[in-house]
Amino acid sequence: MSRLPLFKHSPIVVPLKSRMPKLSLDTSQQEETPSLPSEYLSQTAGPSQYIQDPSSSRKLLVLDLNGTLLLRPKHRPKAKDSSVRSARPTHPRPYIPSFREYISHPKTTSWLDTMVWSSAQPHSVKEMVEKCFGHKTCLKALLARDMFGLDPELYAKKTPTTKDLSIIWNASTFTSSPSLASLISDNITEDPPKISHSAATTVLLDDSPRKARLQPWNHICIQEYDKGLRKADLDVWESLKVPSNKPKKTKRTKPSTDAAVAEVESVATELVPTTPKGKYEETLLAVIGVLEALKHQSNVAAWIRDGGLLKTGTDEPLPDSGTMWFNNAEVANRWTEKGRSALNELGIDIESGVRG
Repeated sequence: MSRLPLFKHSPIVVPLKSRMPKLSLDTSQQEETPSLPSEYLSQTAGPSQYIQDPSSSRKLLVLDLNGTLLLRPKHRPKAKDSSVRSARPTHPRPYIPSFREYISHPKTTSWLDTMVWSSAQPHSVKEMVEKCFGHKTCLKALLARDMFGLDPELYAKKTPTTKDLSIIWNASTFTSSPSLASLISDNITEDPPKISHSAATTVLLDDSPRKARLQPWNHICIQEYDKGLRKADLDVWESLKVPSNKPKKTKRTKPSTDAAVAEVESVATELVPTTPKGKYEETLLAVIGVLEALKHQSNVAAWIRDGGLLKTGTDEPLPDSGTMWFNNAEVANRWTEKGRSALNELGIDIESGVRG
């Protein structure tokens, strides 16, 4: 495996190209939250202003993968009589089809750049991206573990990481892992677009607050998509399934009207899905709603720092600032409905994509 060294003054990695992204390694689970630079504090002091034309201030969406857009369980133990480890299943989060159509819609790409930043190895990133976005994507860049210049020992370990967005902001162009270039649009790989983003324009979508501790107000934290949520979605999917077995036909001689009605009602009862016990997990619909709000903001970080995520659109007091937005039902429902409205306006089907 070849390694691409990246960082200066580091005992772990050595720099080659300053424009490439950095994966910050946490050396201790007990490490305290770092002091935020005065420059970042001033950039996010706000207030953010409403902008009429979203294309006048393009935004950058940085996507995490596992736990954010999908669930990728750990490898199962190899069978005793097999030397081959089974493939890891990949379960996209509900509404990935609609989310994919939204970020690739021409009206969205007129104001939004989207990229993936994952600490997983390239082959894993490829599998996850293809599961969520297909073989050709609207993504401007795909960053995997091979871009971070890690020593072989650290490359293979699940080292806790922090994503430093300033490395992306300081880059001149979007850069992707070489083995993932085929997933990027041809016109992007041939002529990489320039990067012109900052704390005012960037959103990191990640299920881990730790990953965003260097730029906390550029982070939309979402609930981790784990086995529990996947199980709940499967329960809903099962409740919505239409039985495939058709009722047996029986020969009747001049059935009475009452008998015929009873038979029709019996068949209808079998074919109509039962009322679902719940609904699919709707985080990605809510994220679309948040993005719809952010596209009209002049300063993303200032808006988030000022409690923009927790506002409900009413005069009611804001939830406690320590509350995650998705844990407040009123707030989450507001963003979800805004996301649904945006999809309807763009003519995008609201499709869960959940499969058993």
